[in-house]
Amino acid sequence: MKTVINSDMREYWNGVGGNKWVELHKKSNVFLLPLGQEAMNAAAIVEGDLVLDIGCGCGETSFDIANLVGPSGHVSGLDISKPIIDEAGEVKKKMGVTNVDFQCGDAQHFELEARLYDLIYSRFGVMFFDNPVAAFTRMRGALAKNGRLVFVCWQPIIKNQWISEPLNIVSKYIESAEQPNSEAPGPFSFSEPSKVRETLTKAGFTKIEISAYNCSVNFGERAVDAAHFLTQMGPTASAISSVEPSSKFFTSILNELEQAIAPYLTSKGIMLGAATWIVTARNPLA
Repeated sequence: MKTVINSDMREYWNGVGGNKWVELHKKSNVFLLPLGQEAMNAAAIVEGDLVLDIGCGCGETSFDIANLVGPSGHVSGLDISKPIIDEAGEVKKKMGVTNVDFQCGDAQHFELEARLYDLIYSRFGVMFFDNPVAAFTRMRGALAKNGRLVFVCWQPIIKNQWISEPLNIVSKYIESAEQPNSEAPGPFSFSEPSKVRETLTKAGFTKIEISAYNCSVNFGERAVDAAHFLTQMGPTASAISSVEPSSKFFTSILNELEQAIAPYLTSKGIMLGAATWIVTARNPLA
């Protein structure tokens, strides 16, 4: 029987994970936007660039990049999730954008045209490979000589208030709640810079730079809305997945979380701390 590469991630993102992302992507983009933009700034995107957007989601980053590369450039969005790619396609139709295309596939084994792209970019889309060296080696082969790789990934959970604070509350009510394994494919698999550097070096990249980017991001206009949203996303959602939304435990979690984040209300909304790495690298000239 043929082994399915990255089968767990493929199943998750084409099922409950993908459907949940489609449902929440507009809200998610609000807090992810400044983090992705910081990576775009590091990418120094110019008009005419050919760009591959890995883990493009519902297309928000691809459309932003398309504006930067202009009509002489092009963006190809690639995501493992069919529900997500279908949504990106619908958004594209509504927007009438012509210099973007979307494809469903896993970058770990997807057939990419050799030495085509000036830039491979990703906003939190490269941490889910079960063989990251193989995935990045394939990506490097799709870059032109001296082409650049730029992505943003999460620092450890303890440094991300938007995750650590909800998880601390959840752990009071659910004994089985566990933090994600940073060694396994998942959002925090690149939380340690040494692993990122080792992976990219083995994949053949050079001029690897890893810089911290920390800021506060917006989770909603009211604490009650932000608390509910935080329980629907990422590790917090996974930790409480065994609890029925109608249960007293879930209600208690929501109430305590609302109280905990209420002091972070500003004129912009509920602002919580996020900590990321901005990673840049090059495909060697030779």
